[in-house]
Amino acid sequence: MTSLGFAGVALFCLGQIELVHAVDRREPDASEFEDDGDDLGSRDTDDPIEAQGPPALLRPPGFPEPRPEAPPAPPELKWHDNLTFGAFADAYAGVNWGFPHPQTGTNVARAFDESNGFAFAWAGLDASYDADTVGGTMALRFGPSAAVFSGEPVGSGLNLVKQGFVTWKPARAQGKLSFDLGKFDTLYGAEVAESWLNMNYTRGVLNWLGQPFHHTGLRVGVAPRDTFGFNLLAVNGWNNSRDNNLGKTFGAQLALTPKDGVAVYVGYLTGPENDDLTTVFCGPGTAFDPDTGLCTPDPTNAVGQEVSVETRDANRKFRHFVDVVAAIDPTDWLAIVFNADVGIDPVITNPVTGDSDTMVWFGAMASARYAITARWAAALRGEYYHDFDDYTTGVGTSEAVQLGTATATVEFAPVRSLIIRLDNRLDVATERMFARGYASAGKSQVTTTLGVVVTSF
Repeated sequence: MTSLGFAGVALFCLGQIELVHAVDRREPDASEFEDDGDDLGSRDTDDPIEAQGPPALLRPPGFPEPRPEAPPAPPELKWHDNLTFGAFADAYAGVNWGFPHPQTGTNVARAFDESNGFAFAWAGLDASYDADTVGGTMALRFGPSAAVFSGEPVGSGLNLVKQGFVTWKPARAQGKLSFDLGKFDTLYGAEVAESWLNMNYTRGVLNWLGQPFHHTGLRVGVAPRDTFGFNLLAVNGWNNSRDNNLGKTFGAQLALTPKDGVAVYVGYLTGPENDDLTTVFCGPGTAFDPDTGLCTPDPTNAVGQEVSVETRDANRKFRHFVDVVAAIDPTDWLAIVFNADVGIDPVITNPVTGDSDTMVWFGAMASARYAITARWAAALRGEYYHDFDDYTTGVGTSEAVQLGTATATVEFAPVRSLIIRLDNRLDVATERMFARGYASAGKSQVTTTLGVVVTSF
């Protein structure tokens, strides 16, 4: 390189240095401190101030922009990441102020708190697998309430299975369609069997006398929108792990959530509930007449007769059930629930002729829960139940029976997994159906129940 070339390079470098110094020495423009209306003086001093990073390096015109880095791929889930487990234990201490004898089974119109004194209700183990397209659920229950809920004989194995079903969610449906096959909890009603999921510890008469607990069959869930969905059922019937007839029960439920804090569910269930076979007992001195389906006098039959007869029209006479639930949360601390049901069931009284009596029941429930603090809450529930034919209450009068209940609950949750509830409840009826003492009955029943639940859910 010639001396002239070195001189040119030196002059160029000196010019760049002067340019840098000129930039450093220039006066700042006031517009450089403007922040589009969000000046520092108006900032809340408690808000954190984000640190400003270095300015982006300038690129010569026409220089290609760097290719943006691809976001890191989400970690691949392993099959066991979709597994969830849960467990609970439920015990209580109860006092029936009528002091009936014996101490177990004498709390009338009660599902899971039928004993006085100290009692263990049940314990549960739940497991579920929920992947994108397939899944499964198993819920096992152990204890006296397990047999009450299932209706299956103790020792059958089915009395321990509260839920057990497989799930398929077609990929093309993008989460808006699901199929469940197996045994699952009912869609209907506002209360459920698990006490801590309700507002009160004791379950109401509408839940116990007027609604199904579970179904076995196919359930289809459709959710085209966030505010609208429906479920369809094809099942064995009410509380039947194994069907009692050839016919199937079909149901539907419409779910509407028009806005946050408001939900409405309207359901319908219909199907045959009479047994395929009817066992007829004829007392001593009588015998069964296969032509009339009645027990007729027979002096030669000193021991009586027991015979099984195919029930005529067992699969043609349908039970009808309508259920409406409305849930409203006006605030974060207050929740209100309404539930109403009506049931109509043609019960076959003569298996040979197919003659039947139509049984009707109606019930309504309203409950509210207020969270006083994060640990304390209070709840109220009122119910009215009308059994027009003494069908679901089973008092034995064959007349209409009306029931009313009022329950006040105080709840304390000292830690997340422990729930303590104290229920004070009054039941009244139009018939003397509530046990008192050893051998008497009254039209009212007053109970106090302390329920304690430990749950991981």
